[in-house]
Amino acid sequence: MQPLQDSKGFDVSRTLKPFSLPMIAAQRKLQNFPSDNQERREFSALEKSQYQQNQGLKMSKRLFLSAAMNQDAEGMARADCIAETSSSDNIYFSENQINFETGELFDGRGSLVETVASRFCPFYLSKSSRRARREKREDLARVKPKQFDLLRFITLTMPNLQTDFETTIKVLFRAFSLLKKREIFTGNVTGAVYGYENTVGAENHHHAHVHVLAWSRWINQSELAESWTDCVEKACAEIGVKCAVNTSHGRMIVDIRLARKKATGRGSIAVEAALQEVCKYLTKGSDFDKVPVGELSRIEKVLQNRQMVGSYGECNRRKGRAGTARIDEKPLERPVLTSLDTPNIIDGEKVKQKRETLTEIGTRMILDGKRAEFRRLLKRKMQERRAFRKRQLALLYPSARFCTLSGAAWSSDDYLSKRLPENVVCLRDWEKSGRSEEIHFINGFNAVSVELHGV
Repeated sequence: MQPLQDSKGFDVSRTLKPFSLPMIAAQRKLQNFPSDNQERREFSALEKSQYQQNQGLKMSKRLFLSAAMNQDAEGMARADCIAETSSSDNIYFSENQINFETGELFDGRGSLVETVASRFCPFYLSKSSRRARREKREDLARVKPKQFDLLRFITLTMPNLQTDFETTIKVLFRAFSLLKKREIFTGNVTGAVYGYENTVGAENHHHAHVHVLAWSRWINQSELAESWTDCVEKACAEIGVKCAVNTSHGRMIVDIRLARKKATGRGSIAVEAALQEVCKYLTKGSDFDKVPVGELSRIEKVLQNRQMVGSYGECNRRKGRAGTARIDEKPLERPVLTSLDTPNIIDGEKVKQKRETLTEIGTRMILDGKRAEFRRLLKRKMQERRAFRKRQLALLYPSARFCTLSGAAWSSDDYLSKRLPENVVCLRDWEKSGRSEEIHFINGFNAVSVELHGV
């Protein structure tokens, strides 16, 4: 039988680790998870999954208590959804997944199904951050730098305003909106991606700041600090908040570094590290442990539907340089339709009725005093979706073996031999990554040879 090779002809079968799933009971529990990415690599996918599960369960309990204190049925429903997402049946880890672009093998982890788009859910945050990094990396690659443009990482800080979370975020958003219209920004920045972040300090003080990764010419740091200070002071005046700058030079702290492939000193930062900072999605879940329980449900509402990362100039997917429309964009032509006076038809076109989300269903049932019924419904819905997702993962990664934290293991053996015709897309992707015409899927017990001729 031919060995499994990657796109460069390397024998991947030699790098496949023997399957050792699962020994969950013997694994150590993580109490304090390191914040440094380099230190995190020392921990296995199982240990990281267990840590995320603990964070999710702890956050769901605190959010439910906060929502109950504030008589917030929607917050209670979202807390139940986070708890179900963090259940042992929903969290998986894997061995020998393959990256179809590079041919490299990796240990994966994640949740089978996310029930709610909440920034208090660690699994939703992790998935959103990965998607944002991929999109912003593409946005930066689309820029055509001008002469003297370099990639720079800019951090704009703001003093502690001695106010609540919602007001702090409003000031931050408004101040950066004002800065993007200033000459020092529009005249120097060709394209940029940016993200808002907030850290919680002692006594529930919020320290908000903006990270910007931009293709730009050289920017005078003192002038940028003066413009940023003026923007923050104007934003505070508009919203009615006192702003006190406690630095010796009377300006807010602004940091500018060159972003390189690899950091070469104190004045530079690696591009990937800068993207990590931009796409953190405002606040780390561990920071919310410092927030009083009574405020959590209100903070969760503030974060709903807010765009925490964005693009500017040539990085903007919908706009060209300096916010102007692209030349190749054509205006949408509205068809001439008749109007019928029926509840489900508008302008002659049938409109699909919006399906209720799990959060909306839960809110309604909790208001009716049926929370126990909602939790049973939630478990049933999740079980149906998990079955589909398990099959999808097994067919997409035939060389991998998966296991949930509850101990349920599965692999492509459970699906591939029975439903091979439905796996055409997976086989083609595998072939594009440099595989030979005959592909051998290595699993825990044997090798299955699949002929691609005629697929």
